[in-house]
Amino acid sequence: MTPRRAQQVASVAFLALCAFALVESLQLSLGDPLGPGPGFFPFWLGPIGGVLGQPIAVDTRRLRCYS
Repeated sequence: MTPRRAQQVASVAFLALCAFALVESLQLSLGDPLGPGPGFFPFWLGPIGGVLGQPIAVDTRRLRCYS
């Protein structure tokens, strides 16, 4: 497996993990009377991770491997 393919697989897996965290966090409450609920952090980590992971996925398409 080339380094470029490995980075593509890793970035797609990371984006899938972020999407999974977002979808699953919607089944939990985002808040309770004492503060953030059990779904608060996964809810926000999903979109933030997705936004930060997209440039990595795009960058792998421009990556040149000299092997």
